[in-house]
Amino acid sequence: MVLNSPVSRPVFSGLVVLALTVVSPVVKTAQTVWLMTFTIDNLTGAAVSGDGLGIYRDYRLESQPGENYCVEASPTNTLLFIRLNRKLDGDSGTRYCGLNGGSPRQFYIAVNNASACSELWSHGYLTDSVPPTSCVIGGLDKPRIRISSDLYAKQTTTTPVAFLTESYDTSRTSYEVRAVTIAMVIKPGDPYPSMRLVQYSGYGRLVRFEPGARAKEVADPFPMPFQMTFTRQ
Repeated sequence: MVLNSPVSRPVFSGLVVLALTVVSPVVKTAQTVWLMTFTIDNLTGAAVSGDGLGIYRDYRLESQPGENYCVEASPTNTLLFIRLNRKLDGDSGTRYCGLNGGSPRQFYIAVNNASACSELWSHGYLTDSVPPTSCVIGGLDKPRIRISSDLYAKQTTTTPVAFLTESYDTSRTSYEVRAVTIAMVIKPGDPYPSMRLVQYSGYGRLVRFEPGARAKEVADPFPMPFQMTFTRQ
């Protein structure tokens, strides 16, 4: 059994779902702030899946609060740090969307590795009575995704990727699930010049974070293939 698991997870269909949404930039003090949409694509054998609610959009693209009200997806310099439970009062604030009327979006990662599941189980991430040999984890209260390269720079062909899972309880152990190697960045070109595919066929690795301790890689790597599709204007 999985902590905070969805009522039903999307079934991998083998069909890539492309986000074709055209978005408009927000102009702030002469600096263009791009707003992103993306999908976590349902591919056969993919280890990372979405929450079944469709395209993820930055909340500023919604005409009224809806399923993406808690989503913040806007690049800063070369980093795209996606927050699926943003703070309503800014990065330095304390008012999480999920505690103030919103419902955070989620991602789910299938972990087919006994040592990784045992690590998660030992820190309360799984509710099984004994450590399972395979498991599924989500982003808990503060699901985030980190894309560490500028997807739209001419020279970008690869990027590091990490999925972050954290509780509201800051005394609790949290994890990053990092791609062990870099993911491919594919530019489809015309007729979709604003689209970027991030594809990965390698392994993921748990990195544990605990109060008062340095980040530490733990457990064995596990297969973590995935594809995400990003769109900006």
